Amino acid sequence: MLSPCYLGILNIAGLVVCAMLMTIGRSLFQPSFRSYLPFVLNKEELPAGNSLFQIIEDVASIIGPLLCALIISVTDKSFVLLADAITYALSLIFLLLLKKNQTHREEKLSFTALFTDTKESISNLRNHQTDLFMVIIGTTACVLFTAALLKYVLPAIIVEHYLREELVGYVFSVMATGTVMGGILYPRIVKDTTPELVMKSWMLYGVLFVLVAIAININQPALFTSVFILGFVGAIVDISIITNIQTLSRQGELGKNYGLYSTVANTGESLSGIVAGALTIVAGGFSFICMATSIVISAKWALVKLRKEEKAHERTV
Repeated sequence: MLSPCYLGILNIAGLVVCAMLMTIGRSLFQPSFRSYLPFVLNKEELPAGNSLFQIIEDVASIIGPLLCALIISVTDKSFVLLADAITYALSLIFLLLLKKNQTHREEKLSFTALFTDTKESISNLRNHQTDLFMVIIGTTACVLFTAALLKYVLPAIIVEHYLREELVGYVFSVMATGTVMGGILYPRIVKDTTPELVMKSWMLYGVLFVLVAIAININQPALFTSVFILGFVGAIVDISIITNIQTLSRQGELGKNYGLYSTVANTGESLSGIVAGALTIVAGGFSFICMATSIVISAKWALVKLRKEEKAHERTV
């Protein structure tokens, strides 16, 4: 059977370039997509709307790893990349069929103006919207370690411990199933989405990663159970972050705040590989626990900052 490897186009440099382009595309898509939702839903409907979109995304996240595991079990791993490329091509075709919005004004793209605007947005959030600022910065710190665990450490440990690459796909499918359940139950569980809830959810998420690290060394049922719970809490984290940005953003600043969040979060995610490598060198087999603990510490730090700002605000009032 013909594999993309045989075509001579699959190499490290190509993968790096593709990953960079995909990240750029995601950074453009996510803020635009999430900023549109408040225009079609009322404020009180946003948690349920975000839950619905989270469910749709995570149902796809169940199918994806299962398909990956199936491909790896029956053929060459390079066909996973081929399947991924086909899905992106289909998405592009569907997007091209959409009706374009008419622009009312044309502005020249200036990278200097973009950097200046971003700097001013960060300063404005820090000085006037501390709660939203801490949601974004605190989440970025947590994402730094979360991405390192999900992308590098967890898959590597699963393969090392069980010697089965396809098991990684099954584990992430179970995790996505937990995320779907979390998205379905979110409107019933969470009645008031606040910045403090975001940070407390992040702390619980970090604790659950420690549970996953322990479960790996017990047996597969324990591993599947722990990652299911991890996915459930992950849905609460994701939906709470999105809802907070939507509800705390001022008029006309929603898209800008999403863009800022996407920028700093993707920066943290891009540095996660360096963090994973550095901690693995320093901590060795304890790197998993160290990263999970770092999520808890980062979230706790942001929570303390939020409470200090709340007390300071109460004193001034």
